[in-house]
Amino acid sequence: MYWFRRPPYLRWIAASLILAGALWMDLRGKPTEPRPFALSSIAAGDRIIDEMLEYREVPGGVLPEVDVDGYAMGPLSPGEPLTPSAISDRDPLPDGWWAMEMEVPTGAGSGAVLRLVIEGAATVVPGLITNVVSAGQSAGWVRETAMVAVPSEQAAAVATALADGKVSVLVVDW
Repeated sequence: MYWFRRPPYLRWIAASLILAGALWMDLRGKPTEPRPFALSSIAAGDRIIDEMLEYREVPGGVLPEVDVDGYAMGPLSPGEPLTPSAISDRDPLPDGWWAMEMEVPTGAGSGAVLRLVIEGAATVVPGLITNVVSAGQSAGWVRETAMVAVPSEQAAAVATALADGKVSVLVVDW
């Protein structure tokens, strides 16, 4: 007779254990980690110090761990998280060099080594992209504007040639 069988106690216990385990997994707190965020605007090339940062708790594994001792590779907005790609351990502007804004080939990023050829003077000046300022499109061409560092002895010649439109930019190393 069917109604004389024992109730399925083992199934009830197994279902209860599965339900209790799922409830425990759902209600337990997720592990969080403190990660740095920009407290105020940080300009490209600025040395990052603790007063510029705030640490927020984020779920584990969302943001990579980062060493904040360095320089900003690009501008950072308030509330933006700091990532390894946003920080460089070297000063973007070498000692004795000056920086000026100019158009550079598309795809050349911060740290790219350049040669600036001044037309008419047959002069080649070393350059270094400190940071890309903007990327835009003009007449079907994609153009990037960047801050380019040049030796201070040749900065005046480059600035004059740049104003006259007589500078060609060659990328040596991306």
